[in-house]
Amino acid sequence: MTQTTKHPVDEEANVEEKASSVDAVSDVESQRQLNDLRREYLDGRLDTVNQWLVVIGLVLAFFAVAIPVVTGIAAYVAYTQFQRIESEAQEHLDEAKRYANEAAQYLKDIEAQKKIAEQVVSELTSRDITQLVQPGKAEASAEVEDLLRTIQRDPGTSVIDKAIAGAVRSQQEGKTDEAIKQWSSIANISEGIDNDIAAAAFFARGTIKNALGRHEAAISDANEAIHLKPNYVEAYFLRGLSNENLGRHEAAISDLNEVIRLKPNDAQAYSIRGLSNENLGRHEAAISDLNEAIRLKPNDAQAYYFRGTAKGNLSKIEEAKADYQTALKITEQQGDENLKTALEEILQGFKDKE
Repeated sequence: MTQTTKHPVDEEANVEEKASSVDAVSDVESQRQLNDLRREYLDGRLDTVNQWLVVIGLVLAFFAVAIPVVTGIAAYVAYTQFQRIESEAQEHLDEAKRYANEAAQYLKDIEAQKKIAEQVVSELTSRDITQLVQPGKAEASAEVEDLLRTIQRDPGTSVIDKAIAGAVRSQQEGKTDEAIKQWSSIANISEGIDNDIAAAAFFARGTIKNALGRHEAAISDANEAIHLKPNYVEAYFLRGLSNENLGRHEAAISDLNEVIRLKPNDAQAYSIRGLSNENLGRHEAAISDLNEAIRLKPNDAQAYYFRGTAKGNLSKIEEAKADYQTALKITEQQGDENLKTALEEILQGFKDKE
């Protein structure tokens, strides 16, 4: 039997072929398994994507329906609220208009009442208040009496007007302490609301204090009045008169200069400034002021009295006597007993020297 002799090289070739076949089979199998795994993974991912697409579709469908509904509801609520707010705003506007109309009417009433109050106080600038603070009962001028009666009869009179009338009545009855308290209340109530009335109240209170000899307190009240009403002529006069009563002649002249600047035809300011100049020994300046006072007010007995004193100090005896005599005649007509007594004593002194 013939034996085939295997060549080593052929065996190696066969081994390589086998190995190559195994590798090929192995590669095919691996590729198949890889494809199966990829398909399984992709199928799983596809299922997940499909699920998400379904969820997203449902959400979009919900919002497609819900948004118009919610928007409609919101629009309805907003429209309802807007109508309510608009209605309330209209009500507030109507109410504000009503209040504005009422305020305008109140303002007119206040202005009218303010004029009455200012008129009452302005009528009490000097002579009336000076007379009212004298001991016992006193009478105001006919004009002031008419105003007081008008205030008392008018049912629409304001609280301030009634308070002013009450203060004046207290002065008429000689109740000066009560009058001072009433003017204080008027000043406190009016200050910051109607400073003109408050200033007038301080002035009235200061005038009472000055007449009672409380000159420092009178100056303090005059300062308050001037602070509230810088061009208040009567307050400057009150301060000048109080300074003169305290012997502060230069301060008095300064205040009276302001009075004359603001009110050039104020006879009483010239008269008191003449007195201040006379007390400072300025006799000629005093006579000049008193001449002007008499020109502006020919029946001013006090001005004749002061001028007579100034002329006497200049040794113009006959002219001085003539002024004293004129002052006495006017005083007898006006009924100023204190001045009348003083003049009678001076004239009697002239007679005694003759």
